[in-house]
Amino acid sequence: MDAITRITMRTTKNLDLRQRIKLIATATNEIYPA
Repeated sequence: MDAITRITMRTTKNLDLRQRIKLIATATNEIYPA
């Protein structure tokens, strides 16, 4: 596996995690409005 692929995979994983956190925050906001 070359470095570019590794970096791309890591970036995608971080993006996925960020999207998941955003989804969780949105869901929490709907259940418990700020």
